[in-house]
Amino acid sequence: MVTDVLPDAIVGAAYSERLTATGGEGALDWSVIRGQLPPGLSVDQTTGRISGTPTVLGPFAFEVQARPRVAGGPGTRSLAIVVVAEPLAIGNVSLPNGRLDSMLRIDLLSSGGWGAKEWSVVSGRLPGGLSIVGESIEGVPNEVGDFAFTLRLSDAHGTPPAERALTLRIEPNPGWETVTPMPFAVRSATAVTFDDRIYVFGGTDPSGEQTGHTQIYDPSTDSWSLGAVMPSPGDFATSAVSSLGIHVVGGSRSGVGVLADHRLYDPSTDQWTTLPDLPVALGGSAAEYFDGRVFVVGGVAGSRSYVDSNYAFDIEASSWSSAAALPGPRLSATSVVDGDRVRLVGGGVPFLETTAEHWVYEPRLDRWSADPPLPAQRETSGAGMVSGLFCVFGGRTARTGRFNTPYSDTFCISEGDSVWTTFGSMPSPRAELAFATVGGWIYAIGGHDEGDVPQATVQRFGG
Repeated sequence: MVTDVLPDAIVGAAYSERLTATGGEGALDWSVIRGQLPPGLSVDQTTGRISGTPTVLGPFAFEVQARPRVAGGPGTRSLAIVVVAEPLAIGNVSLPNGRLDSMLRIDLLSSGGWGAKEWSVVSGRLPGGLSIVGESIEGVPNEVGDFAFTLRLSDAHGTPPAERALTLRIEPNPGWETVTPMPFAVRSATAVTFDDRIYVFGGTDPSGEQTGHTQIYDPSTDSWSLGAVMPSPGDFATSAVSSLGIHVVGGSRSGVGVLADHRLYDPSTDQWTTLPDLPVALGGSAAEYFDGRVFVVGGVAGSRSYVDSNYAFDIEASSWSSAAALPGPRLSATSVVDGDRVRLVGGGVPFLETTAEHWVYEPRLDRWSADPPLPAQRETSGAGMVSGLFCVFGGRTARTGRFNTPYSDTFCISEGDSVWTTFGSMPSPRAELAFATVGGWIYAIGGHDEGDVPQATVQRFGG
């Protein structure tokens, strides 16, 4: 025989190695005459190939024989195959951030080794409230900060362990704080962020008069200024920012009703111009800009006629077209852009009801899909994205006995989660509030209080 040594095999991995011999006449018949091959391997009688998938660790000694079929004596050789485990390796190179007092589960990834695996922390520590359970880190963290530790992976068969230094950050929960109030108290205004400033348009003042104010907030100085008055007063308009400037669309005006107006404000010149009107007059719609188009979704047309329309204004063509309609009519729903999608939650539905539904629109695919609904029905709420969370706050419900009574709840949900988390309450309950996000904070602007009185209050959520 020529073969005098065989390579090691890895448990659980395919193995194939051919035995060779010289001498004798005719083909050879191969067999194991003493000892045994590792379980899972066998030798082919005609080719001499040892193959299969070993299932047991350890050294296995055996004697193999090659017998010529025509003439000549058999040849034998003592051989051995050592079955080893693939080296252990930890697959996690970094860990996602957790949040204080929120359930966290991080799957621990591994490869190699054999049999049952054990995870442990050999230096440093996990945040309080977290522990290793099976093959994951899980629990409810009760402290914030960056926690460095070394993770060790071992197995029941004594394979050399693997270790990796990791850091897990636990972030504080976002919270509320109050900033400088607006110069003019308003409800049912609309707001957007442009170049790190917040622009608030229109609304109804405490006397019940609709206004055309342009109120501008600078977060860097916590101060307000005034811009050019809108061409005409109104409330329940909606707004979005494009490369042209700030679009203020639709709304309502006393003595006129709902509006098809499409006004454009240029912050750099502090001037107003007009663009092509909406195809129909709408108030209480939601608007967002995405990929060259301003989408105006839902609202009311005429006398309490809730609509499911979705109109798209192409800023290059300066024209309107229809996009995929909402799954149902909606008034005063709340929307935000989240990556390449638009989230739309709550709102009023026909027959003076309110919904908790949560819909996601994908402009590039022109389609809607459902996400987990809010924990409670809400309309005229505020919303925004902060620290990877989609948060909705304030608003009201049309439920009997509660209409126009604002709430202060703050509900947040992370991408992929199925359950909303409550993050405390606004300092003061409000509905019909304007909202905008800048610098990692969501601002809740104006709105009406429990006495149904327009407010100048401004509070922000984040941190």
